Amino acid sequence: MPNQDSLLHPMANARQQQFPPEPTRSLPYVAADDMVLRIRQVADRLGVARTTVYSWVRKGEFPKPIQLGGGSVGWLTSDVQRFLEQRVRASRVPAQGG
Repeated sequence: MPNQDSLLHPMANARQQQFPPEPTRSLPYVAADDMVLRIRQVADRLGVARTTVYSWVRKGEFPKPIQLGGGSVGWLTSDVQRFLEQRVRASRVPAQGG
């Protein structure tokens, strides 16, 4: 027999079934102001070709994209920024010897 809440609010059970409870494992934190960039935007921001970005991903040199659905992927602005910061730091390491 249905409980009284489900009789008063027929969508209550549907919502509960549609949206499962939060998983127990912790999820990566995504800042509210973090945006998703598509491949063209990522390539433009880095000043390289789109094929270069995908090549770096395959080699493990660049973060993997997140799945957006429908075959679409994107990258978080924070991931792209972190990659740029690492590249800047690596390029400004003082030369040994000299």
